Amino acid sequence: MSVKIEKAYILKSFVINESDRVISVLNEKGEKISLVAKGGNRLKSRFQGKLEPFSFVKVEYFDRGKGGLNSLNNVELLENLQKWIKGDMKKFFALSFLNEVTDRFVYEKERNSKIFRLIKHVIDSLKDGVDLKLAISYFSIWMLKLSGVLSEFNEEIQCLNEILAKPLDKLDCKEPQTIFNFGLDLISKNSDKPLSSADMLKNLI
Repeated sequence: MSVKIEKAYILKSFVINESDRVISVLNEKGEKISLVAKGGNRLKSRFQGKLEPFSFVKVEYFDRGKGGLNSLNNVELLENLQKWIKGDMKKFFALSFLNEVTDRFVYEKERNSKIFRLIKHVIDSLKDGVDLKLAISYFSIWMLKLSGVLSEFNEEIQCLNEILAKPLDKLDCKEPQTIFNFGLDLISKNSDKPLSSADMLKNLI
Protein backbone atom coordinates (compact mmCIF):
# COMPACT_ATOMS: atom_id res chain seq x y z
CA MET A 1 0.00 0.00 0.00
CA SER A 2 1.41 3.38 -1.01
CA VAL A 3 0.44 7.00 -0.42
CA LYS A 4 -0.39 9.06 -3.51
CA ILE A 5 -1.03 12.77 -3.96
CA GLU A 6 -2.77 13.77 -7.19
CA LYS A 7 -4.88 16.48 -8.75
CA ALA A 8 -8.30 15.20 -9.76
CA TYR A 9 -11.83 16.10 -10.82
CA ILE A 10 -14.80 14.75 -8.83
CA LEU A 11 -17.31 12.89 -11.01
CA LYS A 12 -19.72 11.74 -8.32
CA SER A 13 -20.12 11.42 -4.57
CA PHE A 14 -22.39 9.11 -2.59
CA VAL A 15 -23.04 7.93 0.96
CA ILE A 16 -22.23 4.29 1.80
CA ASN A 17 -23.25 4.26 5.46
CA GLU A 18 -24.19 6.61 8.29
CA SER A 19 -20.78 8.26 8.50
CA ASP A 20 -18.76 7.46 5.37
CA ARG A 21 -18.85 8.71 1.79
CA VAL A 22 -17.27 7.54 -1.47
CA ILE A 23 -16.13 9.83 -4.26
CA SER A 24 -15.31 8.80 -7.81
CA VAL A 25 -12.60 10.99 -9.32
CA LEU A 26 -10.68 11.28 -12.56
CA ASN A 27 -7.03 12.09 -11.90
CA GLU A 28 -4.64 13.94 -14.19
CA LYS A 29 -3.46 10.64 -15.65
CA GLY A 30 -7.00 9.99 -16.80
CA GLU A 31 -7.59 7.17 -14.31
CA LYS A 32 -10.98 6.81 -12.64
CA ILE A 33 -10.51 6.01 -8.95
CA SER A 34 -12.94 5.41 -6.09
CA LEU A 35 -11.94 6.85 -2.72
CA VAL A 36 -13.66 6.24 0.60
CA ALA A 37 -13.75 9.22 2.97
CA LYS A 38 -14.08 7.88 6.51
CA GLY A 39 -16.39 10.20 8.42
CA GLY A 40 -17.06 12.14 5.22
CA ASN A 41 -20.80 12.21 5.86
CA ARG A 42 -20.59 13.67 9.36
CA LEU A 43 -21.60 17.29 9.99
CA LYS A 44 -18.23 18.21 11.46
CA SER A 45 -16.17 16.17 9.02
CA ARG A 46 -12.77 17.54 7.98
CA PHE A 47 -13.90 16.81 4.43
CA GLN A 48 -16.97 19.05 4.74
CA GLY A 49 -17.67 20.92 1.48
CA LYS A 50 -14.76 19.27 -0.35
CA LEU A 51 -16.35 16.10 -1.72
CA GLU A 52 -18.95 17.50 -4.11
CA PRO A 53 -19.10 16.81 -7.87
CA PHE A 54 -18.00 19.60 -10.22
CA SER A 55 -14.90 20.22 -8.09
CA PHE A 56 -11.20 20.15 -8.93
CA VAL A 57 -9.25 18.89 -5.93
CA LYS A 58 -5.89 17.64 -4.76
CA VAL A 59 -6.31 14.26 -3.06
CA GLU A 60 -3.99 12.32 -0.80
CA TYR A 61 -4.95 8.66 -0.48
CA PHE A 62 -3.72 5.21 0.38
CA ASP A 63 -3.55 3.15 -2.82
CA ARG A 64 -4.55 -0.43 -2.01
CA GLY A 65 -3.92 -1.64 -5.54
CA LYS A 66 -6.44 -4.38 -6.29
CA GLY A 67 -7.14 -5.02 -2.62
CA GLY A 68 -10.26 -2.88 -2.16
CA LEU A 69 -11.37 0.73 -1.91
CA ASN A 70 -8.64 3.34 -1.64
CA SER A 71 -8.80 5.33 1.59
CA LEU A 72 -8.91 9.13 1.30
CA ASN A 73 -6.53 10.72 3.79
CA ASN A 74 -6.76 14.39 2.84
CA VAL A 75 -8.35 16.60 0.19
CA GLU A 76 -7.64 20.19 -0.83
CA LEU A 77 -10.35 22.04 -2.73
CA LEU A 78 -8.82 23.78 -5.76
CA GLU A 79 -11.98 24.91 -7.53
CA ASN A 80 -15.68 24.43 -6.86
CA LEU A 81 -17.80 25.04 -9.95
CA GLN A 82 -21.04 25.37 -7.96
CA LYS A 83 -20.38 29.11 -7.74
CA TRP A 84 -20.14 29.30 -11.52
CA ILE A 85 -23.38 27.32 -11.98
CA LYS A 86 -25.34 29.67 -9.64
CA GLY A 87 -28.63 27.88 -10.12
CA ASP A 88 -28.38 27.92 -13.94
CA MET A 89 -30.00 24.64 -15.03
CA LYS A 90 -28.30 24.64 -18.44
CA LYS A 91 -24.88 24.89 -16.83
CA PHE A 92 -25.83 22.28 -14.24
CA PHE A 93 -26.94 19.70 -16.79
CA ALA A 94 -24.00 20.49 -19.08
CA LEU A 95 -21.57 19.60 -16.29
CA SER A 96 -23.78 16.67 -15.27
CA PHE A 97 -23.46 15.40 -18.85
CA LEU A 98 -19.66 15.68 -18.74
CA ASN A 99 -19.56 13.76 -15.47
CA GLU A 100 -22.10 11.10 -16.43
CA VAL A 101 -20.49 10.38 -19.81
CA THR A 102 -16.99 10.25 -18.32
CA ASP A 103 -18.17 7.89 -15.59
CA ARG A 104 -19.76 5.59 -18.21
CA PHE A 105 -16.97 5.62 -20.79
CA VAL A 106 -13.93 5.44 -18.48
CA TYR A 107 -13.32 2.24 -16.52
CA GLU A 108 -11.53 1.91 -13.19
CA LYS A 109 -7.73 1.96 -13.48
CA GLU A 110 -7.72 2.64 -17.23
CA ARG A 111 -5.42 5.53 -18.09
CA ASN A 112 -5.85 8.26 -20.71
CA SER A 113 -4.62 11.69 -19.67
CA LYS A 114 -6.26 13.22 -22.76
CA ILE A 115 -9.68 12.70 -21.16
CA PHE A 116 -8.74 14.76 -18.09
CA ARG A 117 -7.35 17.48 -20.35
CA LEU A 118 -10.55 17.36 -22.42
CA ILE A 119 -12.74 17.94 -19.36
CA LYS A 120 -10.51 20.77 -18.14
CA HIS A 121 -10.47 22.41 -21.57
CA VAL A 122 -14.25 22.24 -21.97
CA ILE A 123 -14.94 23.57 -18.47
CA ASP A 124 -12.42 26.41 -18.82
CA SER A 125 -13.93 27.33 -22.20
CA LEU A 126 -17.44 27.35 -20.75
CA LYS A 127 -16.32 29.69 -17.97
CA ASP A 128 -14.81 31.96 -20.63
CA GLY A 129 -18.19 32.22 -22.35
CA VAL A 130 -17.99 29.65 -25.15
CA ASP A 131 -21.42 28.62 -26.46
CA LEU A 132 -22.77 25.80 -24.30
CA LYS A 133 -24.18 23.81 -27.22
CA LEU A 134 -20.85 23.96 -29.04
CA ALA A 135 -18.95 22.95 -25.89
CA ILE A 136 -21.15 19.88 -25.39
CA SER A 137 -20.71 18.96 -29.06
CA TYR A 138 -16.92 19.30 -28.76
CA PHE A 139 -16.85 17.13 -25.64
CA SER A 140 -19.10 14.47 -27.17
CA ILE A 141 -17.09 14.13 -30.38
CA TRP A 142 -13.74 14.01 -28.59
CA MET A 143 -14.97 11.52 -25.98
CA LEU A 144 -16.17 9.26 -28.80
CA LYS A 145 -12.81 9.61 -30.56
CA LEU A 146 -10.80 8.88 -27.41
CA SER A 147 -13.05 5.90 -26.69
CA GLY A 148 -12.39 4.43 -30.12
CA VAL A 149 -15.86 5.02 -31.59
CA LEU A 150 -14.79 6.25 -35.01
CA SER A 151 -16.42 4.06 -37.63
CA GLU A 152 -19.82 5.70 -37.33
CA PHE A 153 -18.64 9.27 -37.83
CA ASN A 154 -20.43 11.06 -40.65
CA GLU A 155 -17.91 12.83 -42.85
CA GLU A 156 -20.70 14.93 -44.38
CA ILE A 157 -20.97 16.92 -41.14
CA GLN A 158 -18.53 19.74 -41.94
CA CYS A 159 -18.08 20.92 -38.37
CA LEU A 160 -16.83 17.47 -37.32
CA ASN A 161 -13.38 17.83 -38.88
CA GLU A 162 -13.04 21.33 -37.44
CA ILE A 163 -13.78 20.04 -33.93
CA LEU A 164 -11.07 17.40 -34.27
CA ALA A 165 -8.54 19.93 -35.56
CA LYS A 166 -9.01 23.06 -33.42
CA PRO A 167 -9.33 24.04 -29.75
CA LEU A 168 -12.84 24.89 -28.61
CA ASP A 169 -12.35 28.66 -28.52
CA LYS A 170 -11.20 28.71 -32.17
CA LEU A 171 -14.23 26.93 -33.64
CA ASP A 172 -16.56 28.62 -36.10
CA CYS A 173 -19.15 25.90 -36.55
CA LYS A 174 -21.90 26.76 -39.04
CA GLU A 175 -24.18 23.89 -38.05
CA PRO A 176 -24.22 23.79 -34.22
CA GLN A 177 -27.61 22.09 -33.91
CA THR A 178 -26.67 19.29 -36.31
CA ILE A 179 -23.39 18.48 -34.58
CA PHE A 180 -25.03 18.82 -31.15
CA ASN A 181 -27.73 16.26 -32.00
CA PHE A 182 -25.21 14.00 -33.73
CA GLY A 183 -22.86 13.95 -30.73
CA LEU A 184 -25.58 13.35 -28.13
CA ASP A 185 -27.25 10.62 -30.19
CA LEU A 186 -24.00 8.74 -30.78
CA ILE A 187 -22.94 9.10 -27.15
CA SER A 188 -26.31 7.72 -26.02
CA LYS A 189 -26.13 4.88 -28.55
CA ASN A 190 -22.74 3.76 -27.22
CA SER A 191 -23.63 4.06 -23.53
CA ASP A 192 -24.56 0.84 -21.72
CA LYS A 193 -27.38 2.67 -19.90
CA PRO A 194 -29.65 5.64 -20.73
CA LEU A 195 -28.09 9.04 -20.01
CA SER A 196 -30.55 11.16 -18.05
CA SER A 197 -28.44 14.30 -18.49
CA ALA A 198 -28.49 13.93 -22.29
CA ASP A 199 -32.29 13.91 -22.33
CA MET A 200 -32.41 16.99 -20.12
CA LEU A 201 -29.93 18.85 -22.32
CA LYS A 202 -32.00 18.19 -25.43
CA ASN A 203 -35.02 19.69 -23.69
CA LEU A 204 -33.17 22.70 -22.31
CA ILE A 205 -30.90 23.77 -25.16
